[in-house]
Amino acid sequence: FLRNPRATLISALALPTSLIGTFALMKVFGFSLDNLSLMGITLAVAFVVDDAIVVLENIVRYREKGEKPMQAALIGTREIGFTVVSMTLSLVAVFIPIMFMGGLVGRLFSEFGLTVTIAILISGLVSLTFTPMLASRFLPESERHTKLYYVLERGFDRVRDAYGRTLAWSVDHWGTMLVAGAFILALTAYLFVIIPKGFIPSAGQGRGGVSGGNVGRMYIRLKPLEERKDGASAGQVLQQLRKAVAPVKEMQVFFQNPPAIRIGSLGGAGQYEYVLQGTDIGELDKAAVAFEPELGAVPGVQDVSSSLELSNPQININIKRDVASALGVSAEQIQSTLYSAYGGGQVSTIYGASDEYQVIMELAPRYQTSLEALNALYVPTNSGKLVPLRAVADISPGVGPLSVSHYGQLPSVSFSFNLAPGTSLGEITNRIDQMARNKLPADITGSFTGSAQTFRDALVGMPLLMLITVLVIYMVLAILYEHFIHPITILTALPLAMLGALLTLIFFGQELNLFSFVGLILLVGLVKKNGIIMVDFAVQIRREQRAAARDAIIQACLIRFRPIMMTTLAAIFGTLPIAMGTGLGSESRRSLGIAVVGGLLFSQMLTLYITPAFYVAMEHLSERLPRRKATQATAVQAPGVE
Repeated sequence: FLRNPRATLISALALPTSLIGTFALMKVFGFSLDNLSLMGITLAVAFVVDDAIVVLENIVRYREKGEKPMQAALIGTREIGFTVVSMTLSLVAVFIPIMFMGGLVGRLFSEFGLTVTIAILISGLVSLTFTPMLASRFLPESERHTKLYYVLERGFDRVRDAYGRTLAWSVDHWGTMLVAGAFILALTAYLFVIIPKGFIPSAGQGRGGVSGGNVGRMYIRLKPLEERKDGASAGQVLQQLRKAVAPVKEMQVFFQNPPAIRIGSLGGAGQYEYVLQGTDIGELDKAAVAFEPELGAVPGVQDVSSSLELSNPQININIKRDVASALGVSAEQIQSTLYSAYGGGQVSTIYGASDEYQVIMELAPRYQTSLEALNALYVPTNSGKLVPLRAVADISPGVGPLSVSHYGQLPSVSFSFNLAPGTSLGEITNRIDQMARNKLPADITGSFTGSAQTFRDALVGMPLLMLITVLVIYMVLAILYEHFIHPITILTALPLAMLGALLTLIFFGQELNLFSFVGLILLVGLVKKNGIIMVDFAVQIRREQRAAARDAIIQACLIRFRPIMMTTLAAIFGTLPIAMGTGLGSESRRSLGIAVVGGLLFSQMLTLYITPAFYVAMEHLSERLPRRKATQATAVQAPGVE
């Protein structure tokens, strides 16, 4: 776009300068380089050069008009300074809600948000100080252009002229453009509802695990992606392994691909968990036995396992309460007798010259494993006599749970499960809730825990977070422009970007998960930069040249067409490595990059038309309101005039 190696190098120097400053402040705040902070830095690379590009392009524009490098740097920076401040502060406002999010998700992404905020603030400072200084010193006084320069210049002029002709039509037909914008807004809301929703995607880092109930656990490390047959992902390899072990009937085998960020769980064999609770252990066990096949029958659910193990040998002792009462034996006395025989309680202490010894009373080990030993136990009565245990209780062998788990201070049974390929967590949780309402008894309750529960909590808070983000940006822009309508005009690009992001996610088979939602929030900050560049310059033209709204916005769009294209393409190419997903573990972050790239591409095509049309419409509205008020005031005063 600039067709000048020195100018390109000057804008590129903003990148290492901003990142070095970011690393320095991360050290001050005690941050470490982990997955989230590195992802924040990677995303920062995509837009820390935006401010420098806008400033440098304006300086180069004045150089092309014949100004000296020093004078061009001063005039260009002064003219574009408020625009850069608006872009920087409004982009920082995007991450304020992220930094103050509550819950586990807030704790995870607060460092990410602060890291990106630091990079943005430093890049804004660099663009207003370091970049103009370099431009004033290193831009050539005069330059001979090659044939390639003129070819590129003519090509760019043709594209800009074509845009100018189509822009004039869209501004003149601003009503049609507003209807198109309203349709896009409605379509965006519809896609938000129907898009598959997930939480934290699996990392695909080449590691997996297999568990065989109580038997053991095995960890599997996959070959590098390029060495796998047909380039299979970790999820596809697990599906192949599930088919391979299906004929093995002697044990249950469960495979698990851990997510990028693991949320605390109850230790099941699957990635997600559902817990049943009840006050009656017997009724809970019956409900759990019946619930497990129902859970496995839910479409999209696989690898169902239960914490309930009812094959543990046990001895059932049922007290004959009528006989025991007649003989003067209470349940507490029977319990005390059994504890003395099998509990291993301390009854005394023997003190030696230099040590002490605990005296433990229990049956000899050879009697503890014999059912017949219970025939030799006697229980004391209230009168002090001894009666055989079998006289007051029925003793029979049986099976029972291996252990009794508790969740929320109530006896519980937990079920873990994984999702089948092509299914989303959002639809599965709804199906399981519906099935549980129909199948569970009234005295048994069920709920999700771990990642599934955190997902549901986050799903409720995400729309609110998006709304707060937009409101914060609006307030920041309203304060900067001292105007209520201009911020709305700038924010018209948001539905366009959201629609592009959602369509791209659906096209590539991605979910709206935690990472892609962060990508949507980033889009809010990125796409409104185009609106700021256009609207700010249009307001300046109207103030200085007394131009009409139509002429001002068309002139602003044509003059700012080059920096808009430069900043958008820089953001797209900076985010492409994340969207392409190269390297181990990249699958978890790919949805973020896809959302940002798709949103930028789609919004770039429409923002250049809908935002100017909306600007003209709002200017017409703001001009009519004062005239209407003046007319009404004149009508009120007219009867009093003689």
